[in-house]
Amino acid sequence: MVKVPEEIKEMLEKQAIGRKVPISTCSEDVPNVIYVGFIKMHGDEEVLIGDNFLNKTRENLEKNPRLSMILYDPGIKKSYQLKGSTEIYTEGKIYEEAKKEFIESRMKRSDKYPTEAAVLEKYPIKSVVLVKIEEIYDSMGKVGAGKRIL
Repeated sequence: MVKVPEEIKEMLEKQAIGRKVPISTCSEDVPNVIYVGFIKMHGDEEVLIGDNFLNKTRENLEKNPRLSMILYDPGIKKSYQLKGSTEIYTEGKIYEEAKKEFIESRMKRSDKYPTEAAVLEKYPIKSVVLVKIEEIYDSMGKVGAGKRIL
């Protein structure tokens, strides 16, 4: 695993609030990409994703536990691709703590985003995906794009 720099951690937290984070998975031969909103850093080397709609994504991760995500901040004109291996939790400490944190963070924002609380009631978090970050790339469209930075 690699230690995620503070700038990238901040981008992930910021992007998850407003624009969501695109993640990509692949089974043996069928790629899938979706936006996730229940996503947060877990320490310095891992990311947690709450699963309330990850149907094809979860099927892919069960066949191939690799995941990629893109972070983009138009304000600072930077973008990064993070890649890692995953573990899926449906019970236990990681699942319970992450589920609680995701719910609490949405309830704090329910006055600004009232539909999020309703979505959680109708579509609760079924599992939590732990992503162990192993590679980070510069993905901004400029010289050096695609270069591995960690």
